[in-house]
Amino acid sequence: MKPASKIIGVFLALVVLLQIYSVVEGKLTTFTFEKQSLNHQWIWLDSFVFDNMGMKEPGYITWQLNNIKKQDPTALKNLYVSLYDDESGYWPALQNYINSNNGKVNCTHLRKFAKQTFPLDTYPEFSILIDESASIHTWYMALDACEREVTDSGPEYIELDFKWTNPGGFFTKQFSKDRQGILEVHIAFVPFYTIMVFAYIISIVQLIRHKSFHLIIRVFYSSLVVYWLGRVVEMIHLFVYGADGVGIPFFDDLAVGLKLLGDFLMLVLLYLLASGWTITTSYIRYFKQTVGVWIFFGVFYIALYAWAQIELIFVVNTEDYIYDTIPGIIISVMRIPAMAFFIFVLFKTHQEETNKLKKVFYKVIGLLYSLWFISLPLIVSISFAIPVSHRAKWIEGLSLSIDLISYLVMFIALWYQLARKYFQLSTVDPTSSTTGSAYESL
Repeated sequence: MKPASKIIGVFLALVVLLQIYSVVEGKLTTFTFEKQSLNHQWIWLDSFVFDNMGMKEPGYITWQLNNIKKQDPTALKNLYVSLYDDESGYWPALQNYINSNNGKVNCTHLRKFAKQTFPLDTYPEFSILIDESASIHTWYMALDACEREVTDSGPEYIELDFKWTNPGGFFTKQFSKDRQGILEVHIAFVPFYTIMVFAYIISIVQLIRHKSFHLIIRVFYSSLVVYWLGRVVEMIHLFVYGADGVGIPFFDDLAVGLKLLGDFLMLVLLYLLASGWTITTSYIRYFKQTVGVWIFFGVFYIALYAWAQIELIFVVNTEDYIYDTIPGIIISVMRIPAMAFFIFVLFKTHQEETNKLKKVFYKVIGLLYSLWFISLPLIVSISFAIPVSHRAKWIEGLSLSIDLISYLVMFIALWYQLARKYFQLSTVDPTSSTTGSAYESL
């Protein structure tokens, strides 16, 4: 347990240091553009949910333009910052206008939906007070260059930095309201995963000592470690984000990929257990169908990760629960027939098994992990019912809770003292060309 406690101590020390050395008070977004490339364009930049309810201070939107050549009269000509909020006459009306015209719109007409518009040649540096003491609102920022016509020769790159600031301290100031609470959820759950990762090393050592480090154990531990690493790098990203308003984007992307890989490995593990491979039989029951399920989910997990990355570039609302996307909904829906197939295979294996301990093992796996299969579509359904401003933290907490229970159950069921009893073949198919060893040598 000592390594786990040391890691937890390092993270706590990191929180303290980041609070002391915080360099940016607010979410920081940087947009760099070549001054001639913006002609006749309207570009959405970012969004942020403000909430100073219960706070005595307001929020702020601040921007600053950098790298402008002195005495350049055209650098900011006909360049505007347009601000919209989510009240009916502003951003929703703009979206309705765009959708009703199938995306073919008059660029200058988009400015009419703005709540406030600022010419950047007059306000190259500016700060706006946002007082949302009555209710929570999402604010959107766009760069309006609809009337811009700059034809100067030679490239010139201009940098626009703007930051969004909510009232409060380390856990709220840099975070949009819809992202607040996610860091605290990770701080609460990651230590439990950390303890499991390091504690299971004891089991692995014992299994290796008895030449019983079975492939199924390896798949389980790989899934646990990959999932844990995903949560750790996400927590590091959030810690840094709380300090500088930017975080480590690569870690944020990596966390999504590791989470999906961990889920996929858990899926592989459950079908291996359901088929009774090297527990009841020496072969994978319904091999072709099982591999087909693995391939299907593998392809859609890759598609889901790719979709998430594309959203970061092209989609306005990139902060939604990842399974709200089209590939995510397909995965969620297909988890139900996948659960039915899992139960069917497990039932066949249970019928063939004669060992009472192993039959109890199959019953526990079947009952608890049927709930694991169905948990994802349930979580996705619940996410649509939760207001966007509170959705992320509740869904993240619910997902981490369910995953923690699923890993903990498998942690106990595959602990070395029990695992050594499971992986002893009670039946062998003499016609099968596939051989399996309950005790694989390293």
